[in-house]
Amino acid sequence: MRLDYSLRLNSAACLGSHAWTPAQLFARGQSGALFLARRGLFLDMAGTEPARTPGQPIALMRDLSANANHATQPNPAQRPILGRHPARGVANIYPANTTNLLGWPTTRLTSVTAPESTSGEPAVDLTATEAHPSGAFMRGNLIALTPGTYTLSAIVHGTGWFAMRPTVEAHFADGVFGWFDLGAGVVGDTSAGSGSSVLTTPSAAIEPVGDGYRVALTFTVTDAQPLTMRFYLVDGNASLAVTPDASVRLEAPQLEAGAQTTPYQRRVSQYDITEAGQRSLWYLSADGVDDWMQLAQPFTGGGPFFMAAVHDWQTGWPGPITFGSVSGASLLNLAQGISLTADGSANRVSFGATTGWPSVAAGQNRVDIVQVSSGSQAQAWRNDTAYPASPDITGDITQMDGIDGLFRAGSGYGLGRFYGGVMGSSSLTDAARMHLHRYLAKLGGTPT
Repeated sequence: MRLDYSLRLNSAACLGSHAWTPAQLFARGQSGALFLARRGLFLDMAGTEPARTPGQPIALMRDLSANANHATQPNPAQRPILGRHPARGVANIYPANTTNLLGWPTTRLTSVTAPESTSGEPAVDLTATEAHPSGAFMRGNLIALTPGTYTLSAIVHGTGWFAMRPTVEAHFADGVFGWFDLGAGVVGDTSAGSGSSVLTTPSAAIEPVGDGYRVALTFTVTDAQPLTMRFYLVDGNASLAVTPDASVRLEAPQLEAGAQTTPYQRRVSQYDITEAGQRSLWYLSADGVDDWMQLAQPFTGGGPFFMAAVHDWQTGWPGPITFGSVSGASLLNLAQGISLTADGSANRVSFGATTGWPSVAAGQNRVDIVQVSSGSQAQAWRNDTAYPASPDITGDITQMDGIDGLFRAGSGYGLGRFYGGVMGSSSLTDAARMHLHRYLAKLGGTPT
């Protein structure tokens, strides 16, 4: 497995007829650092073991600005994790390893791994072993769902009946049902069972896929609950009864938010999610507990400077701190608003939420760019939208103690995904800022 190096540092990002690379931000010897989550990453502090596989902890991030301001973490327990996901985002929210369905518990049936489909979905042959009025089923891993609408889907092959049932694990009777006639290719009954206080009556759909069908069950959770997704072999409509030797082939189970069934995403682990035909986006995952990286030398102000990153946003504390100081004196906190503390509490600028500022949902990727033009002037852009109000500025924000860490500031640790970021000791021209936005936007799959 190899990283996707399609966006090399020296590759040109074009706007109009002019070519641009991030190296131009440091063409006149400006100080700073440039980090990308798909280049210059190593498993060891010496930089002899390149990181190539999702799930690997990163000990060294090379500074790609030519300033040699590399970031390291000697403690293996505090290293961020390399990950990737499809460019359209993460749709399959199952936390389980869906590449091996044999790992899922079964009741009254045998399961045998079947050949993968041509697009790489995992598959398993299920056969009922005894007659039983409560059916034979495979149970997906438990997942906690917040209130909202979800769709459970899978590809199934067979000629009998098949059922899907999201179930509240703590109270087995609470579950919604969908029956599917694989012989006729039609939807049977749907029911909320006795779980109407937690799950609403679902809707179901079936459509041909090759020599099988994609079946989908859309349901709404009205109260936060841990649920399991159950896949049943059944004898007929509206019943869970099963007779021996009933069988189906089950492929590509997927659980996603919303009422639409989208293409299957292969989820090897929480850090390795891919989708056929989709470009992979690479990132570093900071856990919000203790993951961080130490810069070789502090980045200090004294004049104009800029900072930018493409990342997602996660709720809760600690916030998604991208650049910071171990002393806590300086930080750039890229949360719903943006706050930059240059020197303790005396010199700071805050870009709070305001009308016209892009609203960011939890997990949504965005490009944030902050520029400090003088001690009392600062600007910010989010996904290329300028901050529409006057920021709250205190003191001289060109004066900073020095930013010497990634994903940490003092006792706070960053949380979320980091696709790439840069800091530099100069002002950005409008053209350079637009080029930088487009470059980072491509790294994180955000609008350009």
